[in-house]
Amino acid sequence: MPDPDTWTSPFPMRIPGIRTYALASELLGKRVPENIRTEFWKQLSLGQALSLIAQIITDIEVHSGTSDAPASDVDMRWAKQVENRNLRTHLEIASTFGVTLFAPQMLLLAAKEAMLHSPEGPPTDDAGGVDLLVICLLGIADDNDEGPKDTGGATWGGMDVSLASELIANLHFNRTLWVGRQLVWFERTWFRSWPKRTKAATTVGGEPHELFKEATGIELVDFAAAAFNLYAQAAGHGYVRYPDEFFATLGLPAEAVKHFLDATSCSVSEMRRLIRDDSPAPKSSRFGFDAFRRFPLVRLESGELLMLSPNFVMQRALSETTFWDVRQYLRKVDAKREVAFHQCTKDILEYEAGAALRRIFFKKKLQVLDEGQLQKRLAAGRKRMPRMCDFAIRSGRTWLLVEVTDRAMPRPVVFASASATALDDELDKVLTARKAEQLISTIRLLEEETRLRRSQSDGRFTYIPLVLTGETGLPWTLPVQHRTRERLASLGHPEEFCSAVALITLKELIMLENAAALGHDTIEILRSWRLDNPSLPLDQHIHLQAIPLNSPVWERNRVSAVVRRFANRMGPSGLQKN
Repeated sequence: MPDPDTWTSPFPMRIPGIRTYALASELLGKRVPENIRTEFWKQLSLGQALSLIAQIITDIEVHSGTSDAPASDVDMRWAKQVENRNLRTHLEIASTFGVTLFAPQMLLLAAKEAMLHSPEGPPTDDAGGVDLLVICLLGIADDNDEGPKDTGGATWGGMDVSLASELIANLHFNRTLWVGRQLVWFERTWFRSWPKRTKAATTVGGEPHELFKEATGIELVDFAAAAFNLYAQAAGHGYVRYPDEFFATLGLPAEAVKHFLDATSCSVSEMRRLIRDDSPAPKSSRFGFDAFRRFPLVRLESGELLMLSPNFVMQRALSETTFWDVRQYLRKVDAKREVAFHQCTKDILEYEAGAALRRIFFKKKLQVLDEGQLQKRLAAGRKRMPRMCDFAIRSGRTWLLVEVTDRAMPRPVVFASASATALDDELDKVLTARKAEQLISTIRLLEEETRLRRSQSDGRFTYIPLVLTGETGLPWTLPVQHRTRERLASLGHPEEFCSAVALITLKELIMLENAAALGHDTIEILRSWRLDNPSLPLDQHIHLQAIPLNSPVWERNRVSAVVRRFANRMGPSGLQKN
């Protein structure tokens, strides 16, 4: 028998950063094209197909949001449901070599195909049909593993532009939702006053949660409580289908439940229409799931509401998506208020970044200078105020500089269909144009201050310049890092700056806060990241340092308070009864 230590994977290596999916061509020895899959879908009722897909997605999302166990646990659990012994064995072997069997992206693509081809019919309470589903998933994975499109030799970030676009879209799609973080964000965003008492905050005409009620006629906490209850049912019991009478047990006002269902659900026929509209010829995006995100609940022929993705439900009711409910209303009644509301929501990310930085450096007694304080310190008396970043922190001979942008990626970038020119445009808007100039201007002003205070100078300062984005912003990955250096160097910026600057997210800043609370030196983590793993996202570098990717204790404690707020709204039934 061969030595197990010398065994090698029978599955080909693929480029790091793109998830390795199980393919029909590898596991079955042949492809399963769309015309064959259509015949398989016709053998599986729509209710059962969607129910199986929803159960697997739920298992993956709840698992990844609450557990540090490997995702392969979910793969193996569902592989064991496969009846065909030969197919089951192939799946189990692939899983041991780290191949992803059940990926959310492929499952959502399968849901699209099932919606278009499976006949109407009720779901069952078993795993019947999982073999057909697996074969279709393997075929879909092959269709999405065809390699870079022909772009005429165009490159971006040191690789074919279509591959770079794919890497960016893949990393963006697979960002993990932390339910606890989402709950705390929801509370801090909607149930506090606007972070800046600006003219916009006066013009908008109310605090965040008051504006939601004005726009919809219901309390936001009721809307969110209905969504969280569905997530809790999925996490606690694995439920993905709900009869109408379930919602009557929540203890929420009937009008709130009606608004929630109107905003988050649609019929099968309506979903089919939306999918067809989202899938223009010749080929729709493998990352295009707008219809499922907009309506994460689908009403089946049986009358039940099926929840395809718990994360999509949470994002619809407790994320920035809810801003659009208010903006659409204000746009109709008062355009000035709509503009003011948009400005107020943009201030939230900067406020939360500053609050996180102050918590991180509080124990070290390091001052977090905001833009106003930097202007007073570095540009007092100047006729023309120079550009500066949003925050600066000095630790020894190092300055950490942070500029904030709430820009979300445009659809072509999200859908992996952006050209090299479009990617350059997005990178410029997020980092390499105005944001870079603000960071460099701040560095020059700090160096000028150092020269003027020669007695306090005992050597050069080093700088860690970062641009912080929201979760919908451009992710930091290999082609982005490579193109950032190229772009900045072409503009004549110093090499040290070109190598050091990077993108991070608010979520990653919260991870740093947890690392600091555990006794780690935040500046050293960032310094080692920029030196040792400059093309990796920050969270991956933190993971490589064996530092837990968790929220800080205070945030975890706030989760309980938010859940209690929901439970109180639902009364004696609600979360406890169901």
